[in-house]
Amino acid sequence: MSLIKLFSGMDFSGKSTTIESIDKAMPGIFKRQQKFLTPIHTLQRMIDNDIWIPRDKFIPLLQKMVRDDLRNYRENTPILQDTLWVIKFTSKLIVDGSNDYMKEIKELMRMIKCYPDMDSFYITTSMEEREKRYEKRIRDGGRISRSDRLLFSGNIFEEVEKRYQEIVFMRFPDTQIIDTTCCTTEQIIEDLMQNARFMNNLEDVRIYYET
Repeated sequence: MSLIKLFSGMDFSGKSTTIESIDKAMPGIFKRQQKFLTPIHTLQRMIDNDIWIPRDKFIPLLQKMVRDDLRNYRENTPILQDTLWVIKFTSKLIVDGSNDYMKEIKELMRMIKCYPDMDSFYITTSMEEREKRYEKRIRDGGRISRSDRLLFSGNIFEEVEKRYQEIVFMRFPDTQIIDTTCCTTEQIIEDLMQNARFMNNLEDVRIYYET
């Protein structure tokens, strides 16, 4: 079991809300990371600025980011990990079905296997619930990314999620699924505090919550 607590999940699953709630319930325990285990800001800057480049140029860039991530990581503090973005990208690349990138997919899969072991949790919900959350974000004026729009504009969402889960379980076979469809955030956090896998290596926190 690991100091890294990985939370994976597709858009509007409740993943970010769950991670934020864990961080509030356990202040100062975790270092929060998004997309990579170490601070690599290139991808986030591209997303924030809506910068998109052709895949034949982006894939080598992503591979470099992953290599840097693997080289720079040192396990010395608990990490609350919001996705490994390379897994989500690879699942989308597979579903797109282009034979032009078979070599690149194989290399990305190899790189995913190089990541250290993590205590892995997969957040999911029903498509009906996702659509409600998507519509609410639009009503509230929240940010809808290009990725969100693409996934909700066609019939590929469920297939991408299927591939995403397959890759996550392949690399982290003990992954536990958390379905947020009928659970409140408070219930999910309470369950995690009683979850032996999640609380492993967090002995000071375990003692706090048991007293």
